[in-house]
Amino acid sequence: MPKKKKTRDVEEILDGNIDQFEKGLGGRAGDDLDEMIRKLGRYEDEEVTPRPVLETDRETPPAEEDLRARNILRVEIRGDDCEIVCGKIRTKAKDRILEYCRRRGLAVSDIWYWEDEAMTRLVGPTWTAWYDVDDFFHETGLLGRTASSFSITVTVDGEAVEDLNARKIKTTRSASGSKPVPGKDHVAVTAGTIGEGRYAFELDIDGEFVTGKLGFAFLELSNLGIEERLLVDVRYDGESMFREEEVVRDLFTVTFL
Repeated sequence: MPKKKKTRDVEEILDGNIDQFEKGLGGRAGDDLDEMIRKLGRYEDEEVTPRPVLETDRETPPAEEDLRARNILRVEIRGDDCEIVCGKIRTKAKDRILEYCRRRGLAVSDIWYWEDEAMTRLVGPTWTAWYDVDDFFHETGLLGRTASSFSITVTVDGEAVEDLNARKIKTTRSASGSKPVPGKDHVAVTAGTIGEGRYAFELDIDGEFVTGKLGFAFLELSNLGIEERLLVDVRYDGESMFREEEVVRDLFTVTFL
């Protein structure tokens, strides 16, 4: 009975003939490797049929919308930046705060923002920080009444839009909500920060920039004891733009409502 030919291990073939493979030379190593692969896969008596080309193999052209020219619209706005909160505390706590400040010749703002230890004694253990007293409202934005309240710079792909007419910018106004109702034995209070701010809004747009498609969304703050409005969103052709901000803030006068 003829002796069965031994099929060499893959690693043995590669280790023993590495120089041939690196140089791209044919030889015994290639023959042994082909034979081993066919035997392990039982390909001796099978004819290898190429896989048919599928629809998914064909290169798909980019969608029509991806072929349209896209421009990066950037709107920079400078103005008075604010973080405004409105919440509630117990009426007795308010009375203790006013008496504490009266005796020391202080304004409520002098302790509301800075003296958390004193505020904890006056309000109670629920006190954490001024910005957490926000049962009714908590929002940031630029303070103003119309688009003309701000310094606005518009660029498209880095090129400035000249002679921007702010009066053509659409403005919408919505209420910040109904007047706060703190409930029995409680009082509403508004606080916050204000300072110089620079907001930048970006969006990819189709075609040329049209001022009439730019829109500013304001919140009315009169129910919170503030007569100005807060710019909270900038939109182009109805789509909200991505927002980033750089701000330096001072403190609001604390107001009990």
